[in-house]
This record gives sequence, structure tokens and C-alpha cells, in this order.
Amino acid sequence: MNTHLSVLALSAIIIASIGLAPAFGQIVDSIVVTTDKTSYEEGDKVLVTGEVKDLLSGTPISLIVTAPNGNRVILDQLDVGLNKKFSTEFTVGGPLMRSGGTYTIEVTYGSQTRTAETTFTFGGSSETGPKETKMAVAGTEFMVSYKITGGKLISITPDVEANS
Repeated sequence: MNTHLSVLALSAIIIASIGLAPAFGQIVDSIVVTTDKTSYEEGDKVLVTGEVKDLLSGTPISLIVTAPNGNRVILDQLDVGLNKKFSTEFTVGGPLMRSGGTYTIEVTYGSQTRTAETTFTFGGSSETGPKETKMAVAGTEFMVSYKITGGKLISITPDVEANS
């Protein structure tokens, strides 16, 4: 009788512990997204990584980064690997990402029901915007905006024969 009671008690403990064991490596949501840090300064690279629960063959991830004022500053499509993971990186700052504050990264996979988001803060950009120079073509004058990294503009040669 004592042996039967011990076996019954041990069985109950084993059955109860199966339901309490954590499932490592499995994602609960249909898609998750995260960044490598929570705060960035101008020129920093943001590493965005994530994972999907179910692999939808040939379906990319849509990624949208939204500025604090609601403007969309980055739109991208990412491929999902066979391991159900995705990643991308971008540099904060520049002409589209000047405002300091909280930026939102939203990812969508296949449908609006498979959406996740994360946020990061950005200290703001000190960039003043593109430089302007004047260009004269046959008695007219145009303002040309440009931005060059690692060089300088020496001349512009217009094609006055071309229609644009």
C-alpha cells in the first residue's frame, strides 16, 4: 500500500512539473523585433534583429522607422532566413533623421496580424542640411542642392540638348 502511494505521488509530481517547465528558444508572438541598444548618438549604427514564429516562404519583412514627429524616415524590406531570423542595420543622423526623441521601428510579416514594434531614443543631429551653389545655364540661374561625403564639387556640366 505504501509503495502504491509513493508511485502515485511521484507520478503526480512528474506530470505537474511537465507543465511548468520553460520552453527555451521558442517565440510566443508571431514576430519579435529588437535593437542592440536603447539609445543612440549621431553616426551610431543601429542593429535591428528579430525572429518569426512561422516561416512564410518568399514573404519579406516590411520595416518602417518613424520619427518622433510621425514622419517615416526609413522604409525597407528584409528577407527572413531559414532559421526564421532577420536583421538589418542603419546609421542614425543625416537629413531625414535630425530630430532628437523616441523613434519607433515597426515590422510586419505577411499581414497586419503579424506585427511587432520596438523603440529607441536618438539625441538629435547637428547637420545643417545640404549646401547650395548657383549654376548658370544660358542666361538662367538655378540653385543646386548637394551633399558629398569625402570630396568636393568642382564643376557641373549641363546637357542643354537633353529634355528633362
